[in-house]
Amino acid sequence: MMTALEELRKRLAGHLHAADIGGLCRMAEGREGDGMKAALFSLVGDGDRRVASNALWVFTYFRAPERCWLQARQEELIDVAVTAPDVTSRRLVLTLLEHQTFAADAIRTDFLDVCLGRMLSDDEPVSIRSLSMKLAYKMCRHYPELLEELRMSIAMIDAAAAESAGLRSCRRNILRQMEKAKKVRE
Repeated sequence: MMTALEELRKRLAGHLHAADIGGLCRMAEGREGDGMKAALFSLVGDGDRRVASNALWVFTYFRAPERCWLQARQEELIDVAVTAPDVTSRRLVLTLLEHQTFAADAIRTDFLDVCLGRMLSDDEPVSIRSLSMKLAYKMCRHYPELLEELRMSIAMIDAAAAESAGLRSCRRNILRQMEKAKKVRE
């Protein structure tokens, strides 16, 4: 007889449809769903790439109250973002992290370095480059000296940005946010 976790893992090993994701999200709603959230989270690091990415995919469909549960697991999500072996998992975990807040006193420099590196990497897809840029800004915005480093890094994207409308748009939006924040500080 299979345990609930084994059944969930088997379910995530297959192709998920919108109805599957909706059902899993409903099972994870509220405090009663904390067990389901924990089970899904335990599978984020699964050795089977499909299981891990499907678990992350389900989390991206969580409503705001359920996403709050993930905020307490930010460190573990960052660990996944730094080490995720495949593009799909990286994109999904960065999407989850984008919905989180980053406290000024809890910035992980290893993650910031990874974000800065990925946003500049031509080997990464536009989605990962854009998400990395947004996350770098979320972390740097607390520190003027880091904002200047980020601004210089974003300037390096200029030539490559012409190739992608998405990257150009993200770059422009972040520079606009940086300018607004600078005016507020002055």
